[in-house]
Amino acid sequence: IMSQSGDGGKSASNQDEQLVEKVRKKCLTRGFSGVKCFSTAFRQFDKDYSRHINLSEFKDGMDRYDLKMEENEKERLFENFDKDR
Repeated sequence: IMSQSGDGGKSASNQDEQLVEKVRKKCLTRGFSGVKCFSTAFRQFDKDYSRHINLSEFKDGMDRYDLKMEENEKERLFENFDKDR
């Protein structure tokens, strides 16, 4: 699928990688790294303990994790992590 910029999606992919890197850096400041970082964060996001995170829980969790992002960035990041789609 081509992105609107005509670069074959590289620009969107690069933006997604930057968002993931932003989360990774935040994890490092909290003393976590790698998979443990993301699994710890996601467990904290899971408000209803369903072992699944919906978009609303993800957005709230990102805010509580003090990751300042635009709503569309949170949605793109969620889509990047959401393997159940």
